[in-house]
Amino acid sequence: MRRFAVIALCCASLFPAAAQASKTAILVDPPTFEVSAQAKPDQVKKGIKEAMLGLRWTVDNERPGYVEGRYTGGRYWVRVAVSYVGHSVSIRYLTSDGLNFVEKADRRYIHANYNKWISALVGAVPRSVESSLNE
Repeated sequence: MRRFAVIALCCASLFPAAAQASKTAILVDPPTFEVSAQAKPDQVKKGIKEAMLGLRWTVDNERPGYVEGRYTGGRYWVRVAVSYVGHSVSIRYLTSDGLNFVEKADRRYIHANYNKWISALVGAVPRSVESSLNE
């Protein structure tokens, strides 16, 4: 058993890239989604920003119809653009560092956690917009 552990340790140290690759996933920007039809543009923007802040994102840049956010961890970060027109919201990847982003054969790949962070943001935005209607 000890011999197997030593061999496994040696293999793991020789192939760190393979370990990182196993944590990658296809990066797909989420489909455009809708928020409350009663929301005014300033409420949509406020909801987007509050959703980001509630999930530990920071707002880097904003203008009418657009909010740019950054999610930062220990040695990595990612930046996304959130655009909104009326009640439609779209999120798209901009850039990152430390998340193993690569583009191969017309596909984009990134650390699998990116998709989890974006999914959480997609779920949080409509809730935050809805709560901004009650203020």
